[in-house]
Amino acid sequence: MKKIYELVINKKELVDKTEVIKDDKGGEITQIKKIEEMVAHKFFMARPNRSQVDESEIFRAATESEYIRRGVISATLLQKRLLNDGGVLTEQEKKEYDTLRETFIEKQAIYAKIIEENKTEEQKNQTQVLIKELGDIMERMGQIENSSSSLYNRTAETLARNKTILWLTLNLSYEEKDGKNVPVFGAGDYEARLKKYDEIEEREDEFEYSIIKKLLLICNLWYLGKATTKEDFETYLRIQESSDLLS
Repeated sequence: MKKIYELVINKKELVDKTEVIKDDKGGEITQIKKIEEMVAHKFFMARPNRSQVDESEIFRAATESEYIRRGVISATLLQKRLLNDGGVLTEQEKKEYDTLRETFIEKQAIYAKIIEENKTEEQKNQTQVLIKELGDIMERMGQIENSSSSLYNRTAETLARNKTILWLTLNLSYEEKDGKNVPVFGAGDYEARLKKYDEIEEREDEFEYSIIKKLLLICNLWYLGKATTKEDFETYLRIQESSDLLS
């Protein structure tokens, strides 16, 4: 099974630890104790095969058509209306966004180069600074995007796209467990997997919540073409973790 990205998430668990001790007569006694230690759990986002790609596109098209049928405006119609009104972004905002995007690419390249090298203490500190700077740039870009795309976020195309990303996440997320690839959201159709997703959210388990957040981010980045390499995904995941720590 080809993979888009693999990740390891550690969880503190009670595990069996075998100890061999001596009895009063010098004989050996095997004891099994429960101790707390960090256990690594491996997850990955599978790369969809041709059939899954076709199915996801059919799902997206059907969802988009359903939204339009229910009265949600299309992006084409919205764009015509905005052009008549002079657009959403000012020239200054467009220039700022382009500058931010260029800066993000430059700093991301510096970050990727540092993590490939043997890190000195100075480099470790620099990576933390870069992560903070990248997060700030993303936040500002998001603010500008929101001002320009808040209307587009409610179009049939965008709503269908977001639902398709969820569809792909539900169908392509796996955990490597006991030598097997186990679907994170179970088996069955979209509704069955969505029910499993909802159950995980309702349990409000911090470990499970961190898993679905990361898997959704990975799928989103891949589907939108924002991340293609391991380094790309790791940068965005670190920014997400940094944002969570600061929130």
